[in-house]
Amino acid sequence: MTGRRAFVDESHVAATAHYLLAAVIVSEASAEALSAATAAVRRRGRAPFHWYHELDVSRTAMIRHIAASSDLQVVVISRPVAQGRHERARARCMESLLAQLQSLDPPVHHVVFESRTQVLDKRDAARIEGMRSSLRLLPALRFSFETKEQPLLWLADAVAGAESAHVQGDSRYVDLLEERLIRVRIPGVL
Repeated sequence: MTGRRAFVDESHVAATAHYLLAAVIVSEASAEALSAATAAVRRRGRAPFHWYHELDVSRTAMIRHIAASSDLQVVVISRPVAQGRHERARARCMESLLAQLQSLDPPVHHVVFESRTQVLDKRDAARIEGMRSSLRLLPALRFSFETKEQPLLWLADAVAGAESAHVQGDSRYVDLLEERLIRVRIPGVL
């Protein structure tokens, strides 16, 4: 049996007072080929994919690529989230997301988060190790942080953007993912 990895990115929109973490799950065996195929979706010479900066045509192309190639997507959304409470919302979303990823069959064995800053990555790592020490995470679950240079993080960025668009009333992107999209709603942080 081959292992699975999850690539995770965040989204938060003040107008809708939500925060979410989105994970795209890929098999270890297909990760390298999927990374190359994801990079090929981008036009030559373009910067890494970032939902906020993309036109509709690029967003749609990336979502179609995800629908055709990803095993599964998991989104954990916290709403409402008060201004200035994003880190608390992230902590709650992270705990729920990691529980979801462990419960899959087969479970995810390695979670790759988009790196934010060294300080915030250390905070996330301490939070994850705290969950592990309190036995809320399996000892074998690994995690790491990578930059947007990793094309598989573009997939998570696109799923996060699509779900944020859905929260704001535009479901055309998530409609393309619905068959393999698990959506988990957790209480907000006020």
